[in-house]
Amino acid sequence: MITINQASAQKLKSASAYLDFIGEQYSLLSDKYYQYLSAVAHSDNIIKVEKKRQELLTTSWKATTTVRTMPSFNGDRSLRDSAAAYLNLNHRILKEDFDKILNMAQIAENSYNDMEAFLLAQEQASQKLENANLRMVIEQKSFAEKYGIDLYERNDITYDKMLATNEVIKYYNQLYLLFFRCHKEDYFLQGAVLRNSVDEIKLHQVQLKAFAEEGLEQLKQMIAYDGDASLLIATANILRFYEQISQNQIEEILVFESVKNEYEAAKAKFESTPESEKTQEDYTYYNHTVRNYNMRANQYNTANNYLHSSRSSNNEAWHNAFKTFINNHIPNF
Repeated sequence: MITINQASAQKLKSASAYLDFIGEQYSLLSDKYYQYLSAVAHSDNIIKVEKKRQELLTTSWKATTTVRTMPSFNGDRSLRDSAAAYLNLNHRILKEDFDKILNMAQIAENSYNDMEAFLLAQEQASQKLENANLRMVIEQKSFAEKYGIDLYERNDITYDKMLATNEVIKYYNQLYLLFFRCHKEDYFLQGAVLRNSVDEIKLHQVQLKAFAEEGLEQLKQMIAYDGDASLLIATANILRFYEQISQNQIEEILVFESVKNEYEAAKAKFESTPESEKTQEDYTYYNHTVRNYNMRANQYNTANNYLHSSRSSNNEAWHNAFKTFINNHIPNF
C-alpha cells in the first residue's frame, strides 16, 4: 500500500491526472464486467459463468483498494472517497446480490415463477450497478468543475456496450419468459400423458392453450430489436405450435383415453361373463369397442409421434434463433 501511495503521489500532481487515474480503475472494472455479461449471455454453463464472476470480483476488489488508498488531492478527499464508496458498493452488489442470483439459478428451471424471479433479480442487480455508476459520473463532473478541468463528453465505448448489452438481455428475457411458461406447461402436460391422467391432461391442456394465446397477444405489443425481428418471429412460431397442439393432438389423446377406458371396461365385462350367458348384443358391443380402440390407438400413435418430433424441431428452431440473436447483438469474449 505504501508503494501504491508513493507512486500515486508522484503521478497524480494535477487534477486532470488525478481524475484520469480514477477513471482508469473504473475502465478496468468495466472491461471485466462486460466480459462477465458476455459469458452470461452466451453460456448456460454455470461453472464457466461463475469463474468469470470470480475474476470480476478480483478486479473489483483491486480497483476498490487502489482508489481507497490513494492520497487526497491537495487535501481534497471528495472524489477519492466518493469513488471508493462507489467501487465498494459495486463490489458488494457483485458479491452479495449475485450470490443470491447464483443460488436462484439452481432452482429457476423448476417453475415459471422461479424463472421470472431469477431473471428479475438479474435485472435489478444490473440496475443497481447502473445507478451507482451514474452517481459516480456526477462526482467526477463536480470535481472537474471545481478544478477547471475541461471534462468533455468522452465516448466510453465499453460502458455504452454494457448498457446496450443490458437492453439486449432485458429484451430477450421478455421473450424467453413467454416461451418458458408454455415450455414448462407442456412439460407438465407430457407427464400427465405418461401417467394416463385424464384430469391432469385436461388441466394442462387448458393452461397451455391460455398461456400460448396470452403470449401471442403480448407479442403484438412488442417491436423488433434494433430492426432484428428474428427472435420475435421465432417466439411467435413456437407459441403458435403450443396453441395448435393443445387444440389438436392433445384433444386426440383425450379422445383415445376415453375410448380406451370404454374398451377396457367392455373387455373386463365380456371376459367375466360366462359363455353361456353372453348375448348377441354383448358380442356386438364388445367388437365395436375393439374396432374403435384399434382405430383410435393408431390415431393416438400418430399424434404422439408428431408431438415427439415437432417438439424437438420447434424447440431447436427457437434456441437456434436465440443463439443467432445473441451472437448478432452481444460480442463473445
